[in-house]
Amino acid sequence: VLGTMKQESCDFSHERFNINIPYNKKVLEVIGNENVHQNVHQNVHQNVHQKSDVEIITSLIKNDNKVTLKEMAISINKSVKTVQRIINECGNIKYVGSSKSGHWEIDD
Repeated sequence: VLGTMKQESCDFSHERFNINIPYNKKVLEVIGNENVHQNVHQNVHQNVHQKSDVEIITSLIKNDNKVTLKEMAISINKSVKTVQRIINECGNIKYVGSSKSGHWEIDD
C-alpha cells in the first residue's frame, strides 16, 4: 500500500512516522472524525508494537534457545500469557522437548 501512495503522504522521522490517508468527507460526517482518528491511531500503534515484540522475542530465542516465557515477558514488559499468544500467532516459533530440557526453534 505504501508503494502506491504519493511520497508527500508519508512523513518519517527517527522515532515515528505519519501517514496521511485520503478520506471521504461524507463518511467522516456520519461516523465522526475523532472516532476515526482514535481507531486508526490505536490500530497502527498496536501493529507497530506487536512487530517490535515479535522481533525482541525472536532475538531472545536466537541468543538463547532455552530462554523462558517469563524472561521473554519481562523483556517486552508483557504477561507470560501475552508472550505465548504472540508466539502462537507467529506460527514459525515452536518449543521442542520437555518443559525442563526442551528448547525453542525458529523456522525461517
